[in-house]
Amino acid sequence: MGHYCRICGRVRPNEKFSGKGHKNHICKQCASKPKEKIKAIEQEEEIFGYLKQSRISEKNIEVIKLAELNFKCKKCKMIFDCDVGKISFPPEMNRPKFEKNIKCPSCGILSMDEVILTELGQSQLTEIHLSSME
Repeated sequence: MGHYCRICGRVRPNEKFSGKGHKNHICKQCASKPKEKIKAIEQEEEIFGYLKQSRISEKNIEVIKLAELNFKCKKCKMIFDCDVGKISFPPEMNRPKFEKNIKCPSCGILSMDEVILTELGQSQLTEIHLSSME
């Protein structure tokens, strides 16, 4: 009987886990992935976990709505998380509206045209949008 890896979702033999991997339920193959990728998978699983619930609590809805989004700056090519506050989806706009400005750690305040939502950011925003429709 092996162990379950919480990143790739597979049951793997004991030999595929390091000492810390056993405790954290991460196989050696997944542990070698970039920390950003592991964090992205964990955040996505957390958000999808909320959506699988038959009743999402107000606390969890606020966690989803106030989640940081992952952006990539077009100027400096840096990938960063940014707290954008509450997110609304006005029907007259083709893009979401953020309560707070997008702020790159190296470039400062940026407009929506100066950043790209990463794959993680896109999944975060999709989850927020789907939860706001309920």
